[in-house]
Amino acid sequence: MNNDPNKCVAFDCEFNNRKEPFIATTCDWQLVPELYNCHKPKEVAQLKAVLEDPSITKIGFPYTVDAHVVKHLGIRCRGPFEDPLIALTLLDDNFASRKGLKPMAVRYLGADIREAKTLRKYKAKYKKHAKRKGIEFDWSQIPKFVMKPYATDDAVFTEKLWFLARDAIKKFDKIYQMEKKITPIILGMQELGIMVDRPFVRTQARQYGIESTQCYANIQALLRQQHIRLPDYNPGSPKQVAYVMKKMGIPLPENEKGHPITESKVLVEFESFPIVNLQLLYRFLEKQKGTYFDPLWQRYTTKDHPYATFFVYQSGARTGRMSAELIQTIPRPDESRTAHAPKIARQAFRPRPGYFLLAVDYKALQMLIFFHYAKATALIEKCCDGWDPHDAACQLMFGKVEKELRKDTKGIQFGLVFGMGITKLMGVLKRSKAKKNMSQLEASTILEKYFSIVPVKQYTHEISSELRRTGILELKFESELMDFHREYRVPQEMAYKGPNVKIQGTEAYVMKAAMLRADRLIREKGMDVHLLAQVHDELLFEVSEDEPANLVVNELTKAMEDHVTFSIPLRVEPKASKLNWGKVKKWNAIKNQYNQRRVHHVSTTINR
Repeated sequence: MNNDPNKCVAFDCEFNNRKEPFIATTCDWQLVPELYNCHKPKEVAQLKAVLEDPSITKIGFPYTVDAHVVKHLGIRCRGPFEDPLIALTLLDDNFASRKGLKPMAVRYLGADIREAKTLRKYKAKYKKHAKRKGIEFDWSQIPKFVMKPYATDDAVFTEKLWFLARDAIKKFDKIYQMEKKITPIILGMQELGIMVDRPFVRTQARQYGIESTQCYANIQALLRQQHIRLPDYNPGSPKQVAYVMKKMGIPLPENEKGHPITESKVLVEFESFPIVNLQLLYRFLEKQKGTYFDPLWQRYTTKDHPYATFFVYQSGARTGRMSAELIQTIPRPDESRTAHAPKIARQAFRPRPGYFLLAVDYKALQMLIFFHYAKATALIEKCCDGWDPHDAACQLMFGKVEKELRKDTKGIQFGLVFGMGITKLMGVLKRSKAKKNMSQLEASTILEKYFSIVPVKQYTHEISSELRRTGILELKFESELMDFHREYRVPQEMAYKGPNVKIQGTEAYVMKAAMLRADRLIREKGMDVHLLAQVHDELLFEVSEDEPANLVVNELTKAMEDHVTFSIPLRVEPKASKLNWGKVKKWNAIKNQYNQRRVHHVSTTINR
């Protein structure tokens, strides 16, 4: 095998809804580009010979996307690989994580991207042509002499960016190598996909469409009753919603700029007003239909292939958090105005025959990380004794745990985690149902009480001072897999976000380490278990019903809990369902319903 680091091939795919007409490469180790038309078997065979050569290093931007796309052509990338997007994100997170290939090529290479402008003109022209013909636009309709300079530029930029980052990334080589270990796991998730109940999806899409139309008609009828004439009223327009609420005498709170706040989390406080209730219902119906069910029916699955495949970006955020198409946008049940909303969306995903779904979710991960870094001794002690973080804080602040008090406490804690200032936190308290008439002094007193329990001011001051002095926030913590060390570049004017960056950055790598630990366990034990997705603080698995279910769950739980050293033990909550993701229930309550092998088979299975 040739281990020459300069013998590499950078490749980039141009595709439209998974239709791959062109793949560009640099394939002669001298940045001489080639363009392969994937509709031509001979050219696919030539591409296959290059990408499946184990002696050649493959470079993709991002690699997880391009390596997955070529699998549609029967090509499996072999040999070593590199990802300049991950490398540059580690080196310059303030820019790289939020930009695409061409902006990065302009920034780091001083590249000329005029070919992109030329392509946009041709694309507009041929899209109009396709529309007139009544056919779907495809990249293959654009002449090759136009496509080649654009597409091959991307391949050249990809390779040059890697050579630029190659030496600099040595400073963060440990964490870069960890990211590379995650890449095959992501490729496996993308290849397997998640089974979708297409009849359920179709039924829900139609039903939401009918209900949405009726809801909009009810809104218009109510506006006419109030002599408000807005025939083109858009419930998604903050300006129009604010106008309607003002006309109906609904006192919406204002932001720091004096503009009415029309977000659903604020409108819900005025749900007793019919127009607000209809407004929230319409948003919910449109969100479910347009964001979840229509895409699952039209784009992500087909009749012949009912498995949804989502592109996963392992550097989807500057903090290192992963992101994925569509599935990442489904909120947790407790994060939605309507508790059943995400459950309905999650019901579209079900296990393959002979398997059940296992969702393993970290309990209050961000809060525990926050307490750890802020050195909140009193809360740490309570959490170590088994208290819920919000219950613990509520008890220490108010001497009791009640629904509304806990809600206020939770609002304060998450507000602090996400970098909310004192003024906004007071606004959160004053919007509480139990404290609508709260004075500024009362809100300030509650916050000071919390600050006496959690040394937030000291914690944020230390981080902000360091950022203003150096512009760099260091993240270090110990894991069973490795010692983490990463630097985040935060502009001085954004120094107040430093605590949030540190918490979310830590959370990101706790999740990635958990993925590695779970994957290693599955492979070493030979379990018939597949990792399907990582969503928020949750790993979603598919477990064969032939496995000793309780032991598999216990092993995975232990693997995810015991790999990071914090002042508070991390805890996960496994949930399972044989039906779908939306109907998962706590494992301890339902474990006896699942197939268990005889005891004398267990040790053999787990240790095979």
